[in-house]
Formats: sequence, C-alpha cells, structure tokens
Amino acid sequence: MLGDFNTHHPWWDPLANPTQGADQLVEWLDDHKLELVNTPGEGTFFRPNLARLSVLDLAFTTSTLTSRIKEWQILPDLGSDHFGILFTIIGTKIELVSNPTQLAHFNTDKANWDLFASSLQSNIANSRVANSQEYTTILDTDYSTQLLQNDDLPIT
Repeated sequence: MLGDFNTHHPWWDPLANPTQGADQLVEWLDDHKLELVNTPGEGTFFRPNLARLSVLDLAFTTSTLTSRIKEWQILPDLGSDHFGILFTIIGTKIELVSNPTQLAHFNTDKANWDLFASSLQSNIANSRVANSQEYTTILDTDYSTQLLQNDDLPIT
C-alpha cells in the first residue's frame, strides 16, 4: 500500500507529533500486520515555507513482501513538492516471459532535467489540448469552483 497519507506520526517521522487520526491509522496498520517500507525520518515532501522535510508519502507491505523490496529510494527532483518513491519488488516465481525492460534500472541523477523541462514546456506550448478554449475554461478557478458546486452548469 503506497500513497500520500498526509499524516504525521513518530513511526515514520521520529521528530513529528501525531496528527489527528494518525493513531487510528497506526492501529489499523498494526491490526493488518503491515510493515513500514520507508526509512523513518527520510523526507518525502518539502515546500520552502517548511522548516524541514516532512514524511507524508508512505509505503506499507506485508512481512512476506517486505523482504522482496529492493533498491528503495526517494527521488526529490521530479518537479513536485512530493518526492517520488522508487523501488523494485523481486519475484519468487520463474520468469514466464523474457522482458528486457525489467533488466534496466534508471538513475535519475543522470537525467538532463533542464532538457526535460524545456521539452515539456515546448510540448505544452504546442499542445492543441492544453491550449484549447475548453481546457483554459476549466482551468479558470471561478469556473472550476462553479462546476464543483453546481451540477447544472454546462461544460463549454
């Protein structure tokens, strides 16, 4: 189970005080015998207004799966305030199909992030969908709020 839990607890962040509902989550995880995969205290979220990294994105597994998780890592530079989580789950069965993509591992430290950013910006600028009237109308904050609050509002 992997996701943005948006919850603080000393189990995964030793410097944090539990937020509301965190103890119930820990109790549920314990009842289901789930183990934390994260390295406690290793941040997965940061915004400039924070004094330190937060641990909000968490992964839990059963004890039998925990031993199969290899190459756990946090990817901080993906263009989001939430860091990426990357890991490999090693199987126990014989490979049924040869899959060369499983042989490759990615080192995101070697990526050319400036080229990626400029390519992404260029593709967005040239995208018919991202630049369409329909899309820009939906992006309008007032219109989006009206859409969420009124079922009868037409989408133009």
